[in-house]
Amino acid sequence: MIETTFRVIPKDRKGNKINESFIELTLDLNHSSLTLPSKSSAIFSA
Repeated sequence: MIETTFRVIPKDRKGNKINESFIELTLDLNHSSLTLPSKSSAIFSA
């Protein structure tokens, strides 16, 4: 099994950190694939 863990830090639209907490995700690369550009950004909306 191949696993990778990475952290997503929530930011607002201006690029400011919403808080210092992070969302930790663990993926099993044998059963899922994740492709991200080198300068990608994730937007979370409440």
